[in-house]
Amino acid sequence: VAQAGRIGYQALLCAASIRAFHSAKHVPIFICIPKHSDRWSSDPSINDIELIKAFEKYDCKIAIFDNADFGSRYPHSNKFYAILALPEDQPFLFLDSDTVLVEPFTSNQFQLDRPALKLGGETWPVQNSKTRSVGEVWRLLYAFFGLDAEPYRDVNLTDAQHQCYPYYNAGILYYSRAREFGQALLSMARRVWFERPDALEDQPLKPWLDQIVLPIALAQLGIPRSEVPDP
Repeated sequence: VAQAGRIGYQALLCAASIRAFHSAKHVPIFICIPKHSDRWSSDPSINDIELIKAFEKYDCKIAIFDNADFGSRYPHSNKFYAILALPEDQPFLFLDSDTVLVEPFTSNQFQLDRPALKLGGETWPVQNSKTRSVGEVWRLLYAFFGLDAEPYRDVNLTDAQHQCYPYYNAGILYYSRAREFGQALLSMARRVWFERPDALEDQPLKPWLDQIVLPIALAQLGIPRSEVPDP
């Protein structure tokens, strides 16, 4: 995702680092830019012609999308619409705009139908004396979407421990079919944001909504729990 301001230049640096190792023939790059609407408090689109030319220098394709639900209320939601702006039946790799490659991708790094993602740490669910346990929050959230949580339980961890159910970092995402993945993320994010299930009544949604719905979307797609360790 690229937009006006710092994120646009971070995305350019990300694109340049990819092109240092991979040609456009082998790794196409899509720069996804939100268009302005009344959902944004300031225009997120890129009007800097020189920045657009710089993306073109690195053989990037520009994809414009409409953040139809969130806008300034939750800018992280841009990734949902960006994924939906990609070729729908093609595999994809989404990188946060501040990502920089320091070595090339290899063909065996990504099992596209069974993504293994980096764990998201202990940022969410937020825990204090008044909140439900980590395990209870996740079980209620899976149940809200009609999903069985037990296949995703780490039986070696207690309900009080983060990662008793998976919680991933959403900075790197990939799957074999972009539209299917993007639709799962967006539809679940909409429901959590606008319906606010009881399980989350004492939990903050910002800035973690994308990471909250990510493991639930994977479960809906039938993807088993799989993660990569911290380097």
